Amino acid sequence: MSESAPQPGFRSRFSVERMMRIHERLRDGASLNCTRFAAELDVSRKTIQRDIDHMRDRLGLPLEYDRATHSYVYTAPVEAFPTVQMSEGDAFALFVAERALSMSESAPQPGFRSRFSVERMMRIHERLRDGASLNCTRFAAELDVSRKTIQRDIDHMRDRLGLPLEYDRATHSYVYTAPVEAFPTVQMSEGDAFALFVAERALEPLRGTPLFGRLQATFKKLTSNLKGSVELTAEDHDAVSFSQFGEGRTNSEAFDRLQKARTEEREVTFAYKKPGAARAESRQVRPYHLTHRDNLWYLVGYDLSRDDIRTFALPRMQDVRITKKKFSRPTDFSPEDFFASALGVVAGKGNYDIHIRFAASAAERIEERVWHDSQKTKRRRNGYVDLHLSLGSLLEIERWVLGWGDAAEVIAPAELRQKITQTVIAMRNQYD
Repeated sequence: MSESAPQPGFRSRFSVERMMRIHERLRDGASLNCTRFAAELDVSRKTIQRDIDHMRDRLGLPLEYDRATHSYVYTAPVEAFPTVQMSEGDAFALFVAERALSMSESAPQPGFRSRFSVERMMRIHERLRDGASLNCTRFAAELDVSRKTIQRDIDHMRDRLGLPLEYDRATHSYVYTAPVEAFPTVQMSEGDAFALFVAERALEPLRGTPLFGRLQATFKKLTSNLKGSVELTAEDHDAVSFSQFGEGRTNSEAFDRLQKARTEEREVTFAYKKPGAARAESRQVRPYHLTHRDNLWYLVGYDLSRDDIRTFALPRMQDVRITKKKFSRPTDFSPEDFFASALGVVAGKGNYDIHIRFAASAAERIEERVWHDSQKTKRRRNGYVDLHLSLGSLLEIERWVLGWGDAAEVIAPAELRQKITQTVIAMRNQYD
């Protein structure tokens, strides 16, 4: 698949929605006047004309202009609007892609239903498939989302995926009115698929894992089924890139086994060598979560010998084995909560109020990024900027501050200021 940035001619989410409405109007045998339809949607006539040109020239739909009525019509029956079919397996791979994309707020997001909405719809389907009914309010409470969110999912399943959903007023619940063998494939329009060109370039953290190959195959499937062609210049290929300094090595075999163990909720054993240790130690862990942080893959799991939840870097693991011993993942475990007090990976159990003062030369670089969810910044009159953070450990913040050299000064806590002082003295002695 070619790597590129989205082109000006790519169809946006909104244009796809307009084209679907045009198709629905023409499919029933009606004609469509561009001027009047543009007024209905509060867009320009040229916008509707571009949509129609795209449908005829790129999607191959049998559109023809009727001069007598100044309208467009279908000259042949059209069963369905052209889409690219995406299986549940393909969708799962894209769920991971979405997570990778979330690392960059500026990365374009595909217009298809998000990972979470697809998961919810799958759970709704599983509940109804077995003959049960589903009350929106109670189900929303189970998933800790709003009732309107569940209602939107049900509307999408009924109106867009064609599932036989019906509201039972007697029980205030939804039911399937006919057997449903399998959840329908997720449909993706051509415009949605184009957004994946940029998404593919953001997936480098997954390289070396089993998911990367699946994602590549999914992208190929999506783009190979598109009608028409995409003209890409050398300039287009260089329009967008993603790069991370010090990208960690991936232990593909460990990743595969840990993901399998997590899914099956089975304990794992492995040899783990901590940085600076003379030899590896044997660990027995209940795998809870896999995360990519600070350019490295980590396992978050309950270490039985230490009776605590710990993080383990995958490149430091050896001889990962899945045991037959089952476990139940705690319902109150949340990766977001676990890492809430971490600057990067080290969560810690302390409670440190960090105050760092940056020189004017570094002020804008500090203000232009989100370093931590707890951060607060204040610009001083002399151009300096104060950064405040709430962290659970001093280990990572010490290294981070040292990286700014003399542009950063620790104001508090005293413990961190002392650590920085000791390190600076040691560095000076090293270079004397």
